[in-house]
Amino acid sequence: MRYLIYLRVSTKEQDNRSQEDACMNYLRSKHGNDPFEYLVFADKITSKKGVFTRTGSRQLLKTMQPGDTIVCIRIDRLSRIPEDSTKLLADLERRKINIIAI
Repeated sequence: MRYLIYLRVSTKEQDNRSQEDACMNYLRSKHGNDPFEYLVFADKITSKKGVFTRTGSRQLLKTMQPGDTIVCIRIDRLSRIPEDSTKLLADLERRKINIIAI
């Protein structure tokens, strides 16, 4: 299993470093000293774009494989658009992808 960390900020003033640190701390607490595989995907200044149109999230969706787990700080980092959220969750379920919002 591998982890796909997704980071998103909506404004120039925001930085995704705290999101990445929180996700990595969660994964390290879960795995201890055992190694784990992860990839990081990020989008910046995307408040008006949907999950299926952002560059980073599109790369994440293209990379996903059955058994992968998406890790994000909050579910709204993936999508705030209700229709996109519904479509995304159905796609994740169909493709057997897990999601953890820490």
